[in-house]
Amino acid sequence: MKLKIAITGSSGFIGQNLYNHVGKIKEWSILPIDRDNLQDILTFQPDVICHLAANPLVKDSGVQMVSSNVALTAQILDYSKYLAKKCHLIFMSSATVYGGNIDAVSEDAVLRPNSVYAATKIAAESLIKAYSHLGYIDYTILRSCANVGKYCTHGVIKDLVYKLQHNSTLEVLGDYPGSCKPYIHVLDTIRAIKHCMMYKVYGTYNLATTNPVTIAQITEILQNTMEIYKTVVWSGSTGTWKGDDQYVHLDSQALQSTGFEFLHKTSEMSIIQGVRDI
Repeated sequence: MKLKIAITGSSGFIGQNLYNHVGKIKEWSILPIDRDNLQDILTFQPDVICHLAANPLVKDSGVQMVSSNVALTAQILDYSKYLAKKCHLIFMSSATVYGGNIDAVSEDAVLRPNSVYAATKIAAESLIKAYSHLGYIDYTILRSCANVGKYCTHGVIKDLVYKLQHNSTLEVLGDYPGSCKPYIHVLDTIRAIKHCMMYKVYGTYNLATTNPVTIAQITEILQNTMEIYKTVVWSGSTGTWKGDDQYVHLDSQALQSTGFEFLHKTSEMSIIQGVRDI
């Protein structure tokens, strides 16, 4: 099966992993895309565009985030109008579009963004669906929970790993037991993207392991995995930031019904392997 794949955000966390993985497949041609060479989409004529580029920092806000997450998506979609044939756009969205939720939510749940980041993801999703309705693209939207693994650049796990390695105590932001969210190993995200490409899985899908874990549980997993044990110090509520969803729980049965299977089935498995890879 020959494919021509354009990847935005190929130098980012998920992008680097995807580029390294699909680049090994001889039948597939890969084009890394950024703002400076967007027009190369027209000469490359991709079968698939994996749109991973975004400003991922939930606590950021303002014009820059809208430019990174919405305007760039609009530019890519605009180029899709001029391709010789309809392409398949795979977009990495986020679990943050649902806002905080204790019970598992499916893809038809009401969207309640609590941050500018989440709002920009919803805006980008809407643009993608509009261009699909107009006949320019087919699309897959993956609403992913937090990823862990090789090339990880930010996030609570990266932060705690650093503190375990370098600080005398393990300072944790917020109050005990902290937020409760699922985590996915980046390899499972890459496998999901590849699954959607190969089997032309279209639509909107949640992408998350079945069980959320608290920050307190994460500190235990990290210390046991790294065999580094330090006193945990909680900063209190002043250490959190606006826009952070304290509870996240996704139902990923829809994607699994297409034949996709998780390699790391739980948050614990994902975190343990992810820490080993960082």
